[in-house]
Amino acid sequence: MDTPEPRHSSSRHSDLMERTLQRLDEAIQSPSAILRTRRSVSGRPTSRRSLVSRRSGLADDLTMDLTSTAVGLRQSAMCDLSVIDDSLQEETEMTMLIDEDPGEKAVASLSDEFLEALQRYPAQHEVFEQLDDYQLLTERHVERLSRLIRRVPARRGTTHLPATQQLHEHLSKERNTWRLLASLYRDRLLVQSEDVGAMLVDAVNKPLSDSRIAENLFKGDTTVRQAQIVVDWLELCAADDLVSSYMDKVEFFGNTAVAWENTLHALQAPAPPAGLTESMDPDGPVREGSKLHDLDQDDERRLLRYMFVLVRAGQMAEAQELCLKVGQPWRAAALEGWKLHHDPNFEQPSVAAQPVQGNRLRDLWKLAAWQLSEDVRHDVHERALLAALCGNLAVLLPVCVSWEDRVWAHFKVFVDSRVEAEVRANTRSLRDLQPLPPHYPADSGSLASMFADVAALEGSERQPDPVVRLYNTIQRCAILGEEATMVAEMAAFCEEHEGSEQLLRSLAHIVLFVRQCAGDDVSHEHCVTVLQAYVESLVRRRSVPLVAGYACLLPPADQVRWYAALLQTITEPAERLEALRLAERAGLDAPAAALAVVRAARRQPPAAPAAELAPETSDDDRRCLTAVQWLLFEPSQRPDALREANAVCRRLLLARKLPAARELMRQIPDDSVATVLELWKASSNETELPPDQDNVIKEHLCVKAFLLGQDAYIDWSEQFYNQRPRQPELREGASFTETVAHEQRLKQYQSAVERWETAHTAITKTTTERLYNVLMFPDGGWMADRPQAPAAPPSAVDGTEEPARQQQMADLRRLYVPQTVAVLHKVLHSSQRLKEATQLADLVAGEEYQLYKEFSQLELQSLLGKLRETSLELLDQNLDALGYPFQ
Repeated sequence: MDTPEPRHSSSRHSDLMERTLQRLDEAIQSPSAILRTRRSVSGRPTSRRSLVSRRSGLADDLTMDLTSTAVGLRQSAMCDLSVIDDSLQEETEMTMLIDEDPGEKAVASLSDEFLEALQRYPAQHEVFEQLDDYQLLTERHVERLSRLIRRVPARRGTTHLPATQQLHEHLSKERNTWRLLASLYRDRLLVQSEDVGAMLVDAVNKPLSDSRIAENLFKGDTTVRQAQIVVDWLELCAADDLVSSYMDKVEFFGNTAVAWENTLHALQAPAPPAGLTESMDPDGPVREGSKLHDLDQDDERRLLRYMFVLVRAGQMAEAQELCLKVGQPWRAAALEGWKLHHDPNFEQPSVAAQPVQGNRLRDLWKLAAWQLSEDVRHDVHERALLAALCGNLAVLLPVCVSWEDRVWAHFKVFVDSRVEAEVRANTRSLRDLQPLPPHYPADSGSLASMFADVAALEGSERQPDPVVRLYNTIQRCAILGEEATMVAEMAAFCEEHEGSEQLLRSLAHIVLFVRQCAGDDVSHEHCVTVLQAYVESLVRRRSVPLVAGYACLLPPADQVRWYAALLQTITEPAERLEALRLAERAGLDAPAAALAVVRAARRQPPAAPAAELAPETSDDDRRCLTAVQWLLFEPSQRPDALREANAVCRRLLLARKLPAARELMRQIPDDSVATVLELWKASSNETELPPDQDNVIKEHLCVKAFLLGQDAYIDWSEQFYNQRPRQPELREGASFTETVAHEQRLKQYQSAVERWETAHTAITKTTTERLYNVLMFPDGGWMADRPQAPAAPPSAVDGTEEPARQQQMADLRRLYVPQTVAVLHKVLHSSQRLKEATQLADLVAGEEYQLYKEFSQLELQSLLGKLRETSLELLDQNLDALGYPFQ
C-alpha cells in the first residue's frame, strides 16, 4: 500500500499554523452561520433525541427534545422578534466599538423587550409562549455580545472587554435558565405520567425489547424522565459553548484520513526510533506498553478530548463522524455499543423487514467499556468518554471542570443506572445477561443527594462570581422543584448585593413565572423583595414605561411608593403628564402617587417662626413648589392640591418667605374652590361641604387674603413714598424767564398733586379693605377652623398630625396678626385717617375676633405707643383723643 509522506516538525507546524489560522478566521467571522446550520427552516434548532430515542430510534412520541420544548415558538413570533435590519445593526455595533466596554449599551433594549413579552401573553395558559420569547430574546443578545467581543481587538497586557465578557456569561446563564424552566415545567404541568405496571400487563403476550422497556420507564417514572430532560438541557448548553468558544477542534489542526501516519512512516524507516510501538492495531500501544510518534500522540490527545467534548454536548453522531474522518473507524464503532436493542420486525411481522437497531449484546459491551474505563494506561478523556456511556461516575468526574459538567455526570449516570435496572428486571432475553461490574451504582440515590455530592466536590473551588452561583442555585431548585427555596435565595441575594439591571430583570421575571406556577407555595414577601429591587434599579435609570409596567405588580402601597420615587425625578410638565398617563394605563393609582410626591417633598421638620423676612427661595422650597404641580393636572385632585398647598404655605409663611408663598398661590387655578364644590356635589348630591374640606377651603382663602393684603401694602408704599410729586424750587436771583417757567412748573405740580391724592385715596381704600379682611376674617377669624366643625381625627388628611397643623396655624396668627394691625395703623395714620386709626384699639380689644390674644406684652405696648401718637396729632387738630370735636 502507498505510505503517506511524514509531516516533519518544521513543515508540519508551518502547514498546521496556516490551516489553523484559516479555519479560525472562518469560525470567527461567521459564527451565526454555524448556529444556523443547527436550525431547521421553521426557526428551531435541529432535533437532538433523548436517551430513549438515541438508544432505540423509535420513541418519537417520547423524545425528550429539550431544544424543541425550550424554543418551541410559533413561526410568526420567531419572525417578529428575530428579524433585525442588518445595515442598522451593523452601524449600531460599529458605534459601540468606540466605547471602552460596550456590553451594557449593546443589551440596553433587553429590558423593554422583556416587558413587551410579559405584556404580550397576559393569560396564564400562555406562560410557555412567554418563556419561549424570553429564551429567544436572551439568545439573540448573547449572540450580539459574542460578535462585539470578537470584533473589538484585545489590548496587550489587559483582559479583553472584562465587563462585556462577564455580561455575556451572565446572559448565557440566564438563557440556559429559561431553557431549563420551560422544559421542566412543560413536563410537570402538561405531561401526565402513565402507570408502568399497567403498561407491563398490557404487554404480557407481547415481548418487549430493551428499548421499549426503557420507553415505558420514561412514560411512567417522572423522576427519570425529568432527569433525562436535565441531561438534554446540559448537553444543549454545552453545544452552544462548543460552537462559540471551543477552539481546540481537530479540524483546525489536520485533515488527514490516515490514523497515526507519523508512527507508520517511522516504522517503515530503515531504523525505527526506540520505544515506538511495533503494532498498528488499535490495542497495539497499550498491549505492548509502547508509545506513538510524538506528533501522533498530540493528535490522539486532541482527538479524544474533542470527542469527549462532543459527547458532553450530546453530539454523538458528530463524534462518530469525526472518528471516520481521521481514519479511526473502530472508535466510531465502539460508540455504537451503548444503544438499547430493538427489533421492529417482532412488532410488525407483516411489514417488510426493517433493520435491527441497537446492540443485542449490550451487557457484554458495557462490561468491556467499564473495564477499559478503569484501565489507567488509556488516555483520561478516552476513559471518561466510555465512563459516560457505561455509568462509571468515579472515572467520569475527574475530567469535569465546571458545576454543569458535574451535574451532567451525576444525572447521566443516574439515568443510565435506572434504565439498566429496569431493563434487567423486565427483559425476556433467551440468554443469561452478564453481571454488572462490581462497582456499578446499584442505588442511584435521589436528585437532592446528587446535588449534595456536586457541592462537596466543589469544596474550596467555589465559583467566585456570586451571580453565577445564584444562577446555579436557581437551576438546582428548579430541578428539585424547590420553588420556595429558589425565591428565598433570590430575595436574599437582592438584599445583600446590588445587582445589575439585567440581573434584576432576569430575577424579577423568574419570580413572576414561579409565582404563577407555584402560587401560595412561595413566599409573597420574598417575591416582593425581588420585584422591588428591579423597580428600584429602573427608578434610578428614570425609565418611566418600565417602572409603570413593573410597579403595577407590587402591592398597592409599594406601587405608590416606588412610582412616587420615580415622579420626583421628573421636572418637565409634558413628561409629568405622560408619566401620569402611563400610570393610569398600567393600572397604578396615579393620584395617590402624585400626592405621595408632594408629601415626600415637604417631609422635613416643622419650621419655627422666623424673626426676619427671607426673600430667597431655597432648593427645598423650590422642590415643594414644583411638587404641588403634580396635583394640578387632574381636576379630581383639586381638593388634594388645596390641602397640600395649604401645608406648604404654612411652612413658607412661618419662615417669612412671602415671595415663595406668592409663587405657590399663583400656581393654584382660580376656579379651584368652585371645582371642589362641584366635585363634592357630584359625588354626594349635597351642597354643603364636610368639615374637613370646608376648613381646607377656608385656610386657602385665609392665605390668599393675607397675601393680597401684603401685596396691597407694597403697592401703597410704592405709591406713597416713591410716586409723590416733588415741589419745584426757584433759585435765588432767578431771572424773569426762570420765574415764569417756575410758575408753570408749580401749576403742573399742583395738578400732579391732585392726581396723586386721588390715586392715593383709592389705593389707601383698597389696602385698608384688604388688611381689614385679614383681621376681620369671618367664621372664627384668620387661620382658624370654623367653630362648628367637629373634632379632627387623630391624623389629618394632609399627612401631618392635626396637633401640628393647629400649632402652625396658631403660630401664624401670633406672627402676622400684630404685624397686620401695625401695618394697617401705619396706612391709616400716614393717610391722615386718624380717627379710623384710633378705632383699631376697639378692634383689637373686641371679643368678636379676640385679636388681643395674639399680641405679646411688648407688641401691645408698641401698639399703644402708636395710638398715643395718633391721639396727640388729633389733639393738635383741636379734636379729642378719639377724633371727635370738643363739646
